[in-house]
Amino acid sequence: MSIHILRVLGIRSKTPGVLAIAEGHMVRWDPRRGGWDCQCLTPADEYECEHIEAVRNLIDQRVTEPVKARTA
Repeated sequence: MSIHILRVLGIRSKTPGVLAIAEGHMVRWDPRRGGWDCQCLTPADEYECEHIEAVRNLIDQRVTEPVKARTA
């Protein structure tokens, strides 16, 4: 699968998000809009597709998950 990552801003950023093109479909992660989204999705897909899975596997978890507070 051909994937072009265009933008990656982690959860600590003022405007976090991921933008990539996977096989010609735009894949986005925006925590303010409810998480992952892909152009190819339909309501029957239940918000998951192979494009999202492929991009998510390339992005480190620390980008999309909040940092857990350390206990002293």
